[in-house]
Amino acid sequence: MLSVPAAADPNQDFERGLRAHAQGAFDEALKAWISAADAGHRAASYNVGVLFEQGRGTPVDLSAAAQWYLKAAQRGVLEAQWAVARLYESGQGLQRNAAQARWWLETLARQAPTTDADRQLVAQAQQRLLSLPEPGVEEVPFEGGRFLLRESTTSQCVIALQGFISEHTRRGFARVAQRSKAAGCKEVWLLLESPGGSLRAGIELGEELYSEGYSTIVNRSCASACALIFMAGRQRVLMGRTARIGLHQTGTSDPRFDDTSKDCHASALDESSRLKRRYLSRVLPNHWEPIFERTMKTSCNAITWVRGSEAVGMGIATQLQ
Repeated sequence: MLSVPAAADPNQDFERGLRAHAQGAFDEALKAWISAADAGHRAASYNVGVLFEQGRGTPVDLSAAAQWYLKAAQRGVLEAQWAVARLYESGQGLQRNAAQARWWLETLARQAPTTDADRQLVAQAQQRLLSLPEPGVEEVPFEGGRFLLRESTTSQCVIALQGFISEHTRRGFARVAQRSKAAGCKEVWLLLESPGGSLRAGIELGEELYSEGYSTIVNRSCASACALIFMAGRQRVLMGRTARIGLHQTGTSDPRFDDTSKDCHASALDESSRLKRRYLSRVLPNHWEPIFERTMKTSCNAITWVRGSEAVGMGIATQLQ
């Protein structure tokens, strides 16, 4: 069913398309609506998708229909949001993607309809959501730990990092990040459940998070390399009373001896400290100095724990939950 906008003064191209369509001149309607859609007309974008899907005025082209539907859906056309969800779920015109289908159905289900037709669409979306399977959990193991990818019901996905941070962790993260994109995750949170590990691996992973705009969560203890990764999050959430961030100097262990002591790098000029300083100044440009100072005052064989309002005040975290 074609959409006719409620606007009092639709542009001339859209009106010309309506007249041509009513007369069965679908090729002329297509040209007129493409012109209107290119100028930003919401309903015209949807109507072009209808013509491509039905093969009116043009051969059937589901891929083209899907792209026009997407434009209209992003502009808030409810019929287009339903169409996009339908194509994502069926894999016609778009690669089958249950997470994207769910996201568009939920977007539609949250709308406040003003017409009977819109109310029917919203009700259809709400009903369809009840029949979709719940998002699952996918495991990506790596040497020393694992990642767990969970798709939420809003395409806001959570990746849990469990285990020691090393070069293996970075390679595992590359795999799980790729899978999250394939699953249609629009916003990704990294839940950190790690005791720490390699400084370089932590910084490199943090740089990737920062570049991609990921957010981070801690609900227990997160220290050393784990803390550096946490501070790279776009949003940085400490969840619950047990959530805390641990800071200390960088240290190295002698592999010839089986003990827990480390050689600490107390100088801010040594290579590891300079590396950490550059990293903190990049991911937290307005807060890094007191954090780096607190780090350098704590031996590598000890930990300074920061939590709650202090962590927010220092800029380590952005919010508490």
